[in-house]
Amino acid sequence: MKKETIIKIISTVVCLGVIIGGYFIIKHISKNQGGNVTIILSDPFNDYYNEKTIKFKKDQNLADILKEHYECNITTSGLLIDLEGLHTADDFSTFIYIYINGEDSYYGVQQYYPQDGDIVKFEIVAYDAQK
Repeated sequence: MKKETIIKIISTVVCLGVIIGGYFIIKHISKNQGGNVTIILSDPFNDYYNEKTIKFKKDQNLADILKEHYECNITTSGLLIDLEGLHTADDFSTFIYIYINGEDSYYGVQQYYPQDGDIVKFEIVAYDAQK
C-alpha cells in the first residue's frame, strides 16, 4: 500500500472515533443524575402562582417529571397544552412559556433533562404577533 492510502485510512478511522466519542459524551452530558428541581407555575392574567420542589430520578426528562407530579396535557409532538392550572388558549393567543434558571428555554419538555437544583418556571404569556 502506498503511504498516502495508509494516511487516508488512519485519518478516516480517527475522524470516525472522534464523531462517535463526541456523540456519547454529548448524550451523557444531556442526561442527569437525579436530584431536586423547583417547578414554578405562573399565570399573571389570573393571579395564579404555585411553586414546589420535586425529587426526580436519574435520566428523567421534564415531561416525565410533569406527568408524574401534575395533571398535564403534552401532545405527541411535545407541545405543552395544559399544566395544572395553566391552560393554552384555544386560539393560541396565550401559551405556556418555559424558563430554566431564569433564562429562556431552548428545549421542550421532552428534550430537557433537569440538573439538581434547577428552577423551571412555566408561565402563561400572550402571543405578540408584532415581534
